[in-house]
Amino acid sequence: MKKEKRLLGEIDSWLETALIDEDTVTALKGLYFQKKNVNYLLVLFSIIGALILAGLFALGALFAYLRKVEEKLAPKAEELVWRRDVERVAYVTVRAKNGELVVSGLYLDGVAIEDTLRNE
Repeated sequence: MKKEKRLLGEIDSWLETALIDEDTVTALKGLYFQKKNVNYLLVLFSIIGALILAGLFALGALFAYLRKVEEKLAPKAEELVWRRDVERVAYVTVRAKNGELVVSGLYLDGVAIEDTLRNE
């Protein structure tokens, strides 16, 4: 911004000293001080598109996780969690979206319950 003000001052001083004429001043100001046009609508729709795409990837990941957890493993997982040793740590990971919580994983001692069930 300082450079622009300085250049404007220089151009005006050149006009005052008759070094350049009014047409040249107009041409110089048009050349160096063009308004930068930003298409805000394009930027807005690009951001919205990126968010939709990210949401679709998240949904795909969620559906892939749900397909991994088979219904027949659920009773075994529940028994394993509730009848575990006191030393074993059980926790879930939860994700929130629009005020709703979804369990995204169940872990025993840092190992996913699916892996624990497969190894037993």
